[in-house]
Amino acid sequence: MREKYARFLLAVFTCFLTGFLATTARAADPLDAGAPSDASAGEIDAYIQSYYLDSDIQYSFQDIANRRVDCIDYNAQWAVRHLASAGKLPPTPPPQPSLPANMPPVLVQSAFHGEPDQNGNPRQCPPGTVPKYRPSAAEITAAGGLAGYFQKHSQRPQSCNGSGSNPGPGQTTFENDCYYYAAAPPSDGVGIATGASFEHAVGINNGHGDAGVGPYWGMSGVTPVYSLYVNPNVNIWGEHADDQIWLQTGTCENWFTYNYDDYLGIGNECDAYSGGDAVQSFEIAEVSFATTESGNAIPQLWIFYTPDGYYTGCTAGSLDPGCCGETYPNTGDCWITAVGANIVPGQSLVPGYAGDPPVELGVQAWQAAYKEPSEPGWWVWVPGQYYGSDGGLVDNNGSSPIGHLSPEAYVYPGTVDEGPMAEGAATYIQAGGEVFDTWPDGGHTNTEMGAGNGSGGYKYEAYFRDVCTISDEGAYSNAVLDYYYANECEDYEDYGDIRGVCGPQSEYWPTNANGNWGGYTVDLSSAAGGSGWNTYFYFGGGTGTCNLVGGCPP
Repeated sequence: MREKYARFLLAVFTCFLTGFLATTARAADPLDAGAPSDASAGEIDAYIQSYYLDSDIQYSFQDIANRRVDCIDYNAQWAVRHLASAGKLPPTPPPQPSLPANMPPVLVQSAFHGEPDQNGNPRQCPPGTVPKYRPSAAEITAAGGLAGYFQKHSQRPQSCNGSGSNPGPGQTTFENDCYYYAAAPPSDGVGIATGASFEHAVGINNGHGDAGVGPYWGMSGVTPVYSLYVNPNVNIWGEHADDQIWLQTGTCENWFTYNYDDYLGIGNECDAYSGGDAVQSFEIAEVSFATTESGNAIPQLWIFYTPDGYYTGCTAGSLDPGCCGETYPNTGDCWITAVGANIVPGQSLVPGYAGDPPVELGVQAWQAAYKEPSEPGWWVWVPGQYYGSDGGLVDNNGSSPIGHLSPEAYVYPGTVDEGPMAEGAATYIQAGGEVFDTWPDGGHTNTEMGAGNGSGGYKYEAYFRDVCTISDEGAYSNAVLDYYYANECEDYEDYGDIRGVCGPQSEYWPTNANGNWGGYTVDLSSAAGGSGWNTYFYFGGGTGTCNLVGGCPP
């Protein structure tokens, strides 16, 4: 995930503040959210109420991270109100695509099934309501208020073919969402400048390698959930690590000077409106944000989308500027949580620990527009089973989706024009791990990826298993993935011998400011963790990991 996470990378408590950065005072209709640059208590409250009103809350409880979850009327959701204002009704959920018959089951441990919270309140919403998160005034104040976020963020365009003042590394020609940008160009055109990078250990099907060509109407995968060390580097972004799946169209992504104070004056480098080459993306991840004083970060479920090559970054469940067809700085969110959903975007997830049987998360996304023309958009299921009150296994959420991203998510901002992901298939898929590295103190971060290990296989490394694509009719196929070698402009040290790893010094970083060296890796040789695994691979790493074929530097 890239500038996508530039808005929610700061820490768990800031994850819902991104849409707050450039909004205007709320009008009488809470659909029109916002706050000026120096927010008062009343203006902060107006932004909070734009998610949903206090009067919409019918019940509340605390999640495992002690974060408040509100149960609100289904029709009080921003996206449902947005549709109603246009005289539209939310679509009816389509039938769930059947999972592969031989797929090993997933034991769901993070869903809201009525277990008591810290105060003894059942973690389960009443019938007709849906669970939702929103920021509190205390969280916004603790984060420094709005003014602290009106800082200028500078990203210089980077390219493998850069020249002049921009000679450094940058975006790969074959992989989306992996890049390095510098706060200032490296003085020698080769070395690391103080900046940030998105680094990957992934498998890809981009339609150009051995894996073949889409279209891909859906995708599924299963990954373990771990509690990770994430560098608590204090700056305007923060860091994150995640395991995720990507479904995308397009090839162009934005690397430009980004300025929250002057968003409209920057311009979109991608030809989103005529050529349609701007990347449109739908991404589902379990994300760990910066480690806190109390220990490693508790991971969360996140769903992210962009309609225009990451010029606009949108997080499901959060009101972000320019999203869901809104014109910047108006905020919107196209995600609709389904009635009965027991896992939702932003939800804290129960983690496992290396050496123990993995705690898994399975996700399934499907664009229903071809099979069910009246229910277009990207639908999400969290398949698996959980233990019921009688001790027996129960299908999680039945066959119902946890929610739906409406086609308006892929309307080019400020227009009425839909992009290819609105009611069409993806042409590019990707699965694996990602780290957002802020290069603390000028050196590579020691943020962990996956399970924090780069060897050991099952129970010790993270993995994706049962990575499958879904056809327009809802039929499953095992995904065929390519694992590319990073080219020189993405590697700096020109190691280039670990397939699937992308990003500067991501295969190996020398001793950093914290006295640590390490790297990330893709493991294609370790055995499956059980019978019946379909397409799978292991990935991850951190401090002490180095799998370079030629051996590791001293």
